[in-house]
Amino acid sequence: MSNKIVESTDRVICNSTHELEAPTLSFAPRILPIGPLQARKNNHIDHLASSLWPEDSTCLNWLDLQREKSVIYVAFGSLAKFDHNQLQELALGLEVVGWAPQQKVLGHPSIACFVSHCGWNSTIEGVINGVPFLCWPFFADQFIDETYICDIWKVGLRLDRSNVIVSREEIATKIKQVVYDEGFRLRALQLKEKVINSVKEGGSSYKNLNNFVNWIKA
Repeated sequence: MSNKIVESTDRVICNSTHELEAPTLSFAPRILPIGPLQARKNNHIDHLASSLWPEDSTCLNWLDLQREKSVIYVAFGSLAKFDHNQLQELALGLEVVGWAPQQKVLGHPSIACFVSHCGWNSTIEGVINGVPFLCWPFFADQFIDETYICDIWKVGLRLDRSNVIVSREEIATKIKQVVYDEGFRLRALQLKEKVINSVKEGGSSYKNLNNFVNWIKA
């Protein structure tokens, strides 16, 4: 969204919350964060129909059989394209399934880590489920989201992409760091609590939405 568009409007609402990016939002007072839209006031996740592809829910049965925090979930959105050699490197040791119901998968107790392209929807879904990240952005705002995840919120790690192909050793090493360092899980759970609280009565997003509705009615 360009600055000119924002400046020409009275209000802009967005799927974010002050708890995630307060310094950035302070520079744009017209923007009202009312999210996460996926989170309900009762601390449950609202499974919105936001996927571009039909979902394959059969993996949930498999997840039910796995130990708690033992599964690495890998998803790169609906637009990213992989080099064939890179896909082979990533796929070693992974069983490929159909398009998974991401919000339900991330909320499953078996999930230990989310290997993500860091699109904003995926980032929000990971945050509201308290899941640590391994970041693999491809373009646009995904690199900014990676900065939030790794440097500001400190709930994940970035991969070394200085080489053409990210090696299996690099992937395995970073996954182990994210999974076995309890600090990542603790910070992710703390961030989850802050974000969920923002949509509860009295929270920042709750207030912003009410103020926006009252402004429309006035």
